[in-house]
Amino acid sequence: MTGSTAPFAIQHTPDVPELLAELGCSLVLTTHQAGKVVVLASDGERLIQLPRTFEEPMGLAVEGDRMAIARKDAIVLLANEPRLAASHPRQQDTYDALFVPRSVHFVGSLAVHDMIWTREGLLGVNTLFSCLFELDSRHSFRPVWKPPFVSRLAPEDRCHLNGLAAVEGEPRYATALGATDTAGGWRADKERGGLLMHVPSGEVVVGGLAMPHSPRVYDGTLYA
Repeated sequence: MTGSTAPFAIQHTPDVPELLAELGCSLVLTTHQAGKVVVLASDGERLIQLPRTFEEPMGLAVEGDRMAIARKDAIVLLANEPRLAASHPRQQDTYDALFVPRSVHFVGSLAVHDMIWTREGLLGVNTLFSCLFELDSRHSFRPVWKPPFVSRLAPEDRCHLNGLAAVEGEPRYATALGATDTAGGWRADKERGGLLMHVPSGEVVVGGLAMPHSPRVYDGTLYA
């Protein structure tokens, strides 16, 4: 995190507080340009906003009491300490969760667009090197999968691999902006070259998409 105090504001439609209250949940989002990770909640009538400053945050993964945030050059791992939440010195008896940083893994500028928690641990989308990766204690990252059309790992953003969805704790679908194998090759047809891939087989499920990002499977349905 940094000490920046740049002005920051959120606009929302009137039904957002009601929707969050009905679902009984909070929403965590990242804003790359503004450099914020924002937690949104509701008291039933108004939206409660809690922004925190991170350097160029993108990928975010939350599961249970653990959270991972990809910032410009590192992955920050946080853990929930609910016993401390109620006694938060600035606003007591307000929060039911308090995520605190526990470790930072410096990976360099990989442009990590998305991350998920799997049965084996954290899995991220390394957009710069066009692969899926795991954290490694000795290296910047450990590649575990790349699209079949990418011939080698290179810091060239060859296909703009950007999204990852899991099913039952295993990586299942990924999105990219082009089936290309040259530096920035996806840019030539980014409005129609996007694709959704099946990770286990490497097959393209759907092509011709306009800049797909962040695939998710919910209640048996795939959204991308």
